[in-house]
Amino acid sequence: APAPGCHQLVIARCTKDVHDEYQFETVHSRDHRGVSNEPPVSLTSTTFARAAVAREAGLITNDPRADNRLGDADSVIFTAARALMCVPMLVEDDVIGVVEVSSINPAHSFAELDLDLVTVAATLIGAALQNQWMAAQREKFIAELENARSQLLAAQREREELQEELIQQEQLATLRVFARTMVHEL
Repeated sequence: APAPGCHQLVIARCTKDVHDEYQFETVHSRDHRGVSNEPPVSLTSTTFARAAVAREAGLITNDPRADNRLGDADSVIFTAARALMCVPMLVEDDVIGVVEVSSINPAHSFAELDLDLVTVAATLIGAALQNQWMAAQREKFIAELENARSQLLAAQREREELQEELIQQEQLATLRVFARTMVHEL
C-alpha cells in the first residue's frame, strides 16, 4: 500500500498570457485520502504541464529529476515528487486545463494503464468544468443583460416623463396665447 500522503491530484485551468505562454490556475487539489487542500496546491511542474499541453497528450515521468523533457526547471529540482503524470483536458480540440497526479513514494511508478485511466478522467473532468464555466458565463451575461434592460427602461420612463412635461408646457403656452388673444379681443 502507498505511504500516507504519497499521492497528490491537481486540476488546473490553463490560459495563454500575452506572450502566448500557458499559465495555470489550480481549481482543485486533493491528497491521497480524497481530502481537498485549502488553499489548493499548485502544479508540481508547470514545465511538465506545458509539455503535455503542447503535445495535447498525457505524459508520464517516473524520475522527474532525470527526465530530459523537464530540463533544469526549478519546479522539478526542488520537488519531492518521484513520479509525475500530467494529462491535458481537451474540449472540442481546445486545451482548457490539465490533470496532474504526483507521487512522492520512491517505490511507486506510473504505467501506461494509469495514463489511460487519467486520460479518461481528464476528458470527463474537462467537459464538466467547461459546462460549469459556460453556465457561470451565461449567468453573468444574463445579469448584464438584465442590468442593461433596467437601465433602458429607466431611461425610457425618464424620456416619457420629460415628453409629458414638454407637452403640458406646450399646452399651457398655447392656452396662455389663447387667453391673451381672448382678453385682447374683449
